[in-house]
Amino acid sequence: MSKFGTELCERSRQLAVKIIRLSSGMPRNPAGWEIAKQIVRSSNSVPANLEEAQGAISSPDFIHKVNLARKEARETLMWLRNIKDSGLLVGSQLDELMTEANEVVCLLVASVKTLQSKQKTASKEKSGSNSRFAIRDSRL
Repeated sequence: MSKFGTELCERSRQLAVKIIRLSSGMPRNPAGWEIAKQIVRSSNSVPANLEEAQGAISSPDFIHKVNLARKEARETLMWLRNIKDSGLLVGSQLDELMTEANEVVCLLVASVKTLQSKQKTASKEKSGSNSRFAIRDSRL
């Protein structure tokens, strides 16, 4: 795994740990319980999918898993916004988590774009070389 990948995986894992701690301070009512469950799931899914990406069986599988992490990070950010906007929790800790979640989302969006671009370039190069063989073979 690249240094960037290792750092992103650890950063997302630390965010998930902080959200687990945050969830323990949620109100003890139906909204608090449900949102706490949802945000703990989505935030922990980010590093889980990044870890799974390391065992991907192909480049498209790797991109798919990183893309899943991106989606879960966006969902986590949405839950943090809902917590803030509903007043379930307030304070600088929540704002810091929102900033960190937004940064993780931005990093994952950029990573997916880069990976998809590299995959398209590799596909073009591969299909270009295969088409030359097909033309040459058809002359035989």
